[in-house]
Amino acid sequence: DSLPLYQSVAQPIAHEAGGYLPQAFGAPQLLEGTLPSPGQFFVERFDSPDALQRFLAAMNESGAIALRDEVAEVHFMVALPAYRGHTE
Repeated sequence: DSLPLYQSVAQPIAHEAGGYLPQAFGAPQLLEGTLPSPGQFFVERFDSPDALQRFLAAMNESGAIALRDEVAEVHFMVALPAYRGHTE
């Protein structure tokens, strides 16, 4: 399984950009509706939309996206703003 190799490459890039991954990983428990695709889901957190963009640019520049694509089939990626009412 090459996922640990990908994570060992992606985690430092995310940390440098202001991200924390993974926050959650696994097959979701579907409560309602239909999933867009079956399989595993990753939830990643970034300090800001700019941090996410820095991460994606660095992943592309480093070749890590190609590595990711070797170990995972990415069907979609979404970004959501943080819920400001939540405190840690």
